[in-house]
Amino acid sequence: MSRFVSGEAPQGTLDRYSRQIVLPAGFGGVDPIKRLQSSTAIIIGLGGLGSPVATYLASSGVGKLVLVDGDAVEASNLHRQVIHSEATVGLPKVVSAQQRLQEINSLTEVNVIKSHVTAENVGTLFKDFVDSTTVFFDCTDNLQTRLIINDGVSKLYPETPIVSGSAVSLSGQVTVLNTANGGCYNCLQPSKPSSMSCSTSGILPSVCGIIGGLQVSQGIKCFLGKEDGLLSNKILMYDATYDESFRCFKIPKNPKCAFCNGEESPNNADATCSDSVVNTTIISDLYISSEEYDENPGSYVTLDVRTEQETSVGHLSGCLFLHENFKVLEELVGEEKPVVFVCRTGIRARERLLEFQALGGKGGKVLKGGLFKWKETCPDFPLI
Repeated sequence: MSRFVSGEAPQGTLDRYSRQIVLPAGFGGVDPIKRLQSSTAIIIGLGGLGSPVATYLASSGVGKLVLVDGDAVEASNLHRQVIHSEATVGLPKVVSAQQRLQEINSLTEVNVIKSHVTAENVGTLFKDFVDSTTVFFDCTDNLQTRLIINDGVSKLYPETPIVSGSAVSLSGQVTVLNTANGGCYNCLQPSKPSSMSCSTSGILPSVCGIIGGLQVSQGIKCFLGKEDGLLSNKILMYDATYDESFRCFKIPKNPKCAFCNGEESPNNADATCSDSVVNTTIISDLYISSEEYDENPGSYVTLDVRTEQETSVGHLSGCLFLHENFKVLEELVGEEKPVVFVCRTGIRARERLLEFQALGGKGGKVLKGGLFKWKETCPDFPLI
């Protein structure tokens, strides 16, 4: 006769997940671990948020991860995108992350999709991975992309949760979308979003860790079917300044939301989960290429619209700075020379050009691809 009775813990579970199994009812026990092991997480964006999200989902025992990103690892990513390393700079982010996750938990299946999410591919990109156990994790840094994810997933996979996080500068927020009776991203963001992102506004690395960790907690609640504390129709906001405050707001489903009522999203537009290349419908003759600009830079008035912190690292010779004179747009309206607007990628420059034109300015240009693209002609140019 056996001297003990063994439970139903899968092979290798007790040693790896012992501190998780002893959690209070609903999170602990063998059954929740088995449920996580049979679940699928689709993580869109392997940057500052996707790094901790993927890491903690794998270590928590989620059985299948699907990593979605079209970018490669850059040195400038490493301070916040902790799943990557110096050794993986230049590799696709999904490959870099896959390698690390397989080291963390060999029991987790890690699939990769090396692609940005666009309005054209959102309908087919995830079809091989979605089932009743799936939860989406939106870890992108672009509001337009979040809307594309919201619209595509909500239409194709109703009531498949989207755990959406964002982190910019010193703050971040988390919400859960596409749940039963829950609102969508258009309910939260009814008007056209701004272009604010980590590359334009900076980011404190620890903010990514905090927001990513909260996304994982919310995702685990979705996997386990726990509604208590789920941020559906709510948004949790974190601010690293002053008292490190958390605030939670109720955001009820908007009964007048066009998308929830079956109409087209007011914000749906083609975008990618990277802002390394400007993706707009701006008329092509409003751009100037780096090559054309370099032929005779003295024939233009160059306005750098970046922050003081960015321009202090490096800037084009002879340019004006928006941060030194916020009335400069008005003052340049009558300028005879064409005004060339520059920033890191061209996004902020385009917005300032449109403001300039609204004031009556003529002949403005945007440096195509921004200083990020111009750096190809001058590799030693310091750019953050």
